Amino acid sequence: MRFVAAVSQEESTSAAAMKVIAAARQGLGDKIDLAFLFFTPHHAAEAGALAERIWLELDPTCVIGCVGTGVCVNEGGQNGSDTEIDYRPGVALLAGNLPGVRLQPFRIRTNQWQQVLGSGQAFAERVGGTGQTRGIIGIGDSKIPARQLADRMKSSLPNVPLVNGIAGVDERDEKPELQLIYNDQAISDGWVGVRLCGPIELQTAMQRSDHGSAALLFRRCGVGAPSGTPMAGFHAGRSVVEAVLPDVALLRPAPPAR
Repeated sequence: MRFVAAVSQEESTSAAAMKVIAAARQGLGDKIDLAFLFFTPHHAAEAGALAERIWLELDPTCVIGCVGTGVCVNEGGQNGSDTEIDYRPGVALLAGNLPGVRLQPFRIRTNQWQQVLGSGQAFAERVGGTGQTRGIIGIGDSKIPARQLADRMKSSLPNVPLVNGIAGVDERDEKPELQLIYNDQAISDGWVGVRLCGPIELQTAMQRSDHGSAALLFRRCGVGAPSGTPMAGFHAGRSVVEAVLPDVALLRPAPPAR
């Protein structure tokens, strides 16, 4: 299981896409299964083109992500350091090769929550509820019914960890449009995510930083990840710090069965 994180500060969305795609290919070749894509509002107008390019050129099973006031990345290595880009153009990509792991992307529109959470069967059909589920990672807008979602997870998937981030931008951003990434599309509402099945573990730990990190995925602190683990993420602005669910997550191969 390998991950590569990349970041670009190019003002051009096309140039930024080219840079992070090249870094992902250099690190993983054509064996890319999962990608997380984060970008600042400067790229929101071309978010659809950015998502489509990542989808077509890297050919992963799933791409999810969102806009945020800032993006951050740690490109790994023994001396890897965090790079945070706030209030200026930024694109961060985390690409992973997960051999043997099955990925099921999903999308729930805002007007579908009542139906999806109304029964365990509906939830299983849309999000996935088989005994093979090892974790769920999701990103959505501020209209996510977080309490009801947590209750449904406890009843339908009691032993499955959920990492959930709330997308958002600071009120100071010039272009505060909300954009979520779902495979090759940029959408404006709902919840997008991926269900992970097979030989993998998803560990989570709560962490709140000064600027309200929304979803620092694969971060090397907080859950015992080794130094140099690549990570990428986004953060919403201070204005929505109380609305986010700042989870930290680590994916690692499951231990061999005894």
